[in-house]
Amino acid sequence: MNEDLIRISQLEPYSAEYIATHEAELRQKVVEIAKKYIGANYHINGMLPYKATDCHTILIMVFAEARLIKLFQPEFYRPDFSFHTCKETYLEGMKKFAKETKEKKPGDVILYRYANLIDHAGIVIDTESTMIDNCITRGCTYQNYNQDINKSREVCTYSFWS
Repeated sequence: MNEDLIRISQLEPYSAEYIATHEAELRQKVVEIAKKYIGANYHINGMLPYKATDCHTILIMVFAEARLIKLFQPEFYRPDFSFHTCKETYLEGMKKFAKETKEKKPGDVILYRYANLIDHAGIVIDTESTMIDNCITRGCTYQNYNQDINKSREVCTYSFWS
């Protein structure tokens, strides 16, 4: 097993009180960890730290390493899941850990709809419209969340601190 994956799997989440009282520090930590994934390959259901994830598992990996959640293996899903199901995997997952917010701050998650369901996400990096996402066509890169293609598909933003 990958050493980074073992290390992340052994981390315990901070308490809700700690998360609430260390917001600025933890937001910065999320951003720093997310940046380690730039250049990572897209691999459906992938959980290889800094090397291969998808747009769902990168959220799990980053937030587990930041100690906001416990690392877990999500339910298996096909690359085209949003065309063949009515199960809102992303939305239901986010609701377990975070709350919807109107303001985008570093460390928050933007959810997108490209097909029938919410099926893509990005981590907000700064207040200048930068996010990191992992996309099947380009891998893990910086993106402008205000680009037309992103803005037209944006559904909502979730935060651990709202």
